[in-house]
Amino acid sequence: MSSTQSSSVVVTPATAQIRAGDEQQFSATVSGLSVPPDCTGNAGQNRTNGDQYEGTHGQPCTGNVGGTNLGVSWSVNGVPGGNATVGTIDATGLYTAPATVPNPNAVKVTATSAYEPSISATAALTLSNPIPVVTSVSPNKVSVGAFTLTVSGTSFAKGAQVLFAGEALQTTFRSAGQLVATGTATQAQVGNMQGFVKNPNPGSDTSAVAFSVQVMQPPAPPQPAAVAADVVVDAGEAVSETGGDDLVAAKNTYSSASAPESDGDLYPDWSLISSEFAMKRMRNINGLGDCALNANGNLTGCSRLNNDLQNIKYRNLTPHVVVGQWAPSSIEGNPLQWGASQWAQYDALCYAIVNYVANQYGGTGFSEALFEVENEMDITTDPRALWLTTTSSVPQGDPSRFAQFDTVYSHWASAVNTVANQNPDKRIRIAAPASGFWTVYYGSGQLWQNQIIKKYAALGLRLDVVSLHIYGGDANVLVEYAQSIRDTLIASGYPKTEIWVTEWGASSLGTGPYAAINGSHEGAAWAINFLLQALKGTVTGGSFLEVRDNQGNDTAGVNADMDLASWNHVENSVEYPKAIANAFSMVDRMNGTRKSVATNLAKPDLQAFASSDSSSASLIVANYSFDFAATGYGDLTTDETVTVAFKNLPFSGPVTVDRYLIDAQTSNLNYWVVAGQTPPSVPATQLQKVESFSASSAGGTLTLPETQLGQSAVSLWIVHQ
Repeated sequence: MSSTQSSSVVVTPATAQIRAGDEQQFSATVSGLSVPPDCTGNAGQNRTNGDQYEGTHGQPCTGNVGGTNLGVSWSVNGVPGGNATVGTIDATGLYTAPATVPNPNAVKVTATSAYEPSISATAALTLSNPIPVVTSVSPNKVSVGAFTLTVSGTSFAKGAQVLFAGEALQTTFRSAGQLVATGTATQAQVGNMQGFVKNPNPGSDTSAVAFSVQVMQPPAPPQPAAVAADVVVDAGEAVSETGGDDLVAAKNTYSSASAPESDGDLYPDWSLISSEFAMKRMRNINGLGDCALNANGNLTGCSRLNNDLQNIKYRNLTPHVVVGQWAPSSIEGNPLQWGASQWAQYDALCYAIVNYVANQYGGTGFSEALFEVENEMDITTDPRALWLTTTSSVPQGDPSRFAQFDTVYSHWASAVNTVANQNPDKRIRIAAPASGFWTVYYGSGQLWQNQIIKKYAALGLRLDVVSLHIYGGDANVLVEYAQSIRDTLIASGYPKTEIWVTEWGASSLGTGPYAAINGSHEGAAWAINFLLQALKGTVTGGSFLEVRDNQGNDTAGVNADMDLASWNHVENSVEYPKAIANAFSMVDRMNGTRKSVATNLAKPDLQAFASSDSSSASLIVANYSFDFAATGYGDLTTDETVTVAFKNLPFSGPVTVDRYLIDAQTSNLNYWVVAGQTPPSVPATQLQKVESFSASSAGGTLTLPETQLGQSAVSLWIVHQ
């Protein structure tokens, strides 16, 4: 008879969820099996377990063959007794989960009737990662900054993370008993911080007991040996007063001048300029006088502008165009009486000029251009520039001047904004008001620059650059006023607007005793002092007054003015650099980023500027003090003995030290001019290297031999491997 008509196996529990390495007891109940005839004795009594007779199915008579609970065999995922991957189970039904959760994490535990193998039952088992246990952490003390922890314990699963102060660290799984984690402790975490280990899914869970790590203040860095010198450069301490790269800002302030006012353009002097420093921009002023729109709305004229753009394009420079200076002659009528039609014509002309420079000149225009509105409207005496005031003799500082500026600026700002938005891949910007700080002295006590910033912010006008003009003693108040402008820009919603000095020089005059500083080494020392004040005032760009000092068709320089603020002087058709241009050359030779420099307080006339990179360090020292008051106008410095040292240099061992000098006789064209002599050559007037010697840096420290700096002398040291 069949033994399986109503037979079954039941496994308890039918489902279970346990963690890796844990145990689960299963039991099996077999029911409904009939007692086979062969398992009865001669007297008709049931045989008992262990009897050697076999039943009709060829199975031993095991268990209570009289009716229920015959024996079973156990398997896991079809493997008798299981294995290390899916877990093991013994003859009593005790299941031991594997040390590592398999994939997939579901396994089947099956009980099969030993008497009737066709009868079986299965339990569904879900395996989860174990709960991690932490026994130790090393080290248990770390300093603020980067750290590495080794966490030991048991039951760590692959993918486990070390949690430190609530944050997951970068964790490497070494074994079920060890994790290595890296992280960064912050100043705010100083003290005892708790940590845990968290195993991943399936069954993600965190260690029950926390470990503790003490975060300590970082150890004080070893202090280098004290360096005694009048000027000490710390190459390990970066400096930024502009909020960006100060050395880039310095070179950007030194890299432009107004377009040549003489015939010949840049061609005669380009080789000289490029041998001195990198010119980046050229400022075009008085260049839009004949610009007009023809009947078809096309731009015509602009002869001076086109001439300058030709030079700018050929030399790969950036145009800086002064706009709005004069009333366009192509628009009829008195500008004071213009109606909507004339102002519409003016708007069209503004747009045409901006678009021409940005997109049309030479077929592609320029990728970057700056348009500066008017020129010194608060003080100009040029009748052409006072084209919206009631009289051309309106007093300096008169409110009608500022009213004119606001009107003109609004039209050009609209044009620049339109072209800039049409060309987001180009840098098209507008600057204003191209003036100094003279409004402070008119009695209002307020900076015009701050007034227009607030007004234009309220009107929603574009303002990319606040432009200043600085000459002579105004450099002494540049920091104060420029910082005031910076504060006003931030408060008015112009945090990214730059401050540039778009016209500057040691003197605004071109002749006479008060202009002589422009042509001498005193002007070079002034230029270094000006640069330091500009950086403190967050100035990031600028333009020197002029490229050279001859005018009109005087290409031979017969009437060239040595005392004009210009880079070059023209004499007998030859161009020579002035001493101030050699100061530009000094700054251009510096590499890396700006670094900290300290000067001897007992020698207050020493002005210093330093930089370094991975293989060199540079230092400029100017012996500067000048009285710009008319009663005592002149150089106040005395000869100085100067010692120079560098510390925290990024290199040690043998180095070469090159020193360049500008003083009364060196790198100074004025030395020959005053003597009534022609320089022996152009190179003789350029920046001179006065010494080059070998030295050795020990532990990043280098002290140089003392040097004599004469009155208004400027020296550049370059230390390099």
